[in-house]
Amino acid sequence: MVNNVQYTSYLDVSSNEQFHGKMNINFFLNNNINSNNEYLPIDFKGLQINNLKINDNENMNIEWNEDKLNIPLSKLKTDDHNNIYIEYTNLYSKTSLGLYRYVDPIDNKV
Repeated sequence: MVNNVQYTSYLDVSSNEQFHGKMNINFFLNNNINSNNEYLPIDFKGLQINNLKINDNENMNIEWNEDKLNIPLSKLKTDDHNNIYIEYTNLYSKTSLGLYRYVDPIDNKV
């Protein structure tokens, strides 16, 4: 079971076509997590992951299907605090999901 989840997010929206972000996820993972699970799924939809750290271990080879990260439980600490850090790039949304970028046609301000 996951407890005490805290998110810290940073977005760079200075580009016209895409944005860059950093997400820091801190949480406590109890030892009584379901033993049938091999992964902790994290919803993440993006264009590209530029950097991924799990508990300060870089360049983790993690399964990602463009909608979800599957973090192996073997990479996490049980009965302890964990940190997942993601740097990513994504396109601005043109659908009902994601981050929009709008330029006001009157004053050209974003």
